[in-house]
Amino acid sequence: MISRGKTNIVRAVLRVFFTVVVIGMCALGFSSCSSREWEDYEHPFSLGEGMTYRSTVFKVKKPTSTPFPVKVDDKYAYSRNTHGTHAEWCTEAVFDFAKPVTEGLAAVKRGDKWGYIRILPEEGDFEFVIEPRFESAEPFSEGLAAVKVEGKYGYIDPNGEMIIEPKFVSAHYFSGGLAAAETEDGWIFINRNGEPAFGGVYECAESFTAVYASQSGQHVVDIDKTLAPVRINGKWGYINLKGQIAIKPMFDEAWAFEYDGKAAVKINGKWKHINTRGEIM
Repeated sequence: MISRGKTNIVRAVLRVFFTVVVIGMCALGFSSCSSREWEDYEHPFSLGEGMTYRSTVFKVKKPTSTPFPVKVDDKYAYSRNTHGTHAEWCTEAVFDFAKPVTEGLAAVKRGDKWGYIRILPEEGDFEFVIEPRFESAEPFSEGLAAVKVEGKYGYIDPNGEMIIEPKFVSAHYFSGGLAAAETEDGWIFINRNGEPAFGGVYECAESFTAVYASQSGQHVVDIDKTLAPVRINGKWGYINLKGQIAIKPMFDEAWAFEYDGKAAVKINGKWKHINTRGEIM
């Protein structure tokens, strides 16, 4: 086990964001993974600090200082709710699309290009830290963000420097030092050098999410229970950070674990929850 850092909320936001993106992409036929049916299972995604994510809008249930994207007509803005009674605008609605703020930066689309902004303390103000120049851009996690350049995904740092050269068909966020990325041969897990972390190649995969345990009165990341969903021979299971099968592939669908150690899976046409041992709850 390792001490919990400040990345827990970042990973929560990213886990939810990418899950929603995968759902949307699969529904539209843009993913290499087969269509993933979700219309019969409603999932109240928890983002930490009282936020929930449904469709393309963040809804605030209690005060939060974290700005969140909101769609206004055909544009996007950022807002926050620090008082619990009303939201205050952080930016005007000037973006063609906007993604969650993570590690102080947010990926936004202006025209047909993506860049990254920092929201300033002054109401309604922001600055571009990385000017729009990417075909697509994802939120930062563990100091890296996936961006699309000339049809391929690589990873940049917060200065906009390319750390992992664009060579992937698709790419997810980093968690636990690893990220799920799609190659021409299938999905793999890469390290921060862009190299395969272990030998597995999967039909589909999502990045790892941390599961927390109580230790000496504190919540810490339980490495043994930090798992990632993967699809093998048409069935979904889970692997650990070493690439070993932790829960054998037996589910029609399987989604990332929540921080309390529960994951939604579909088996025999029904949605259920399992624990990190693969047991139905």
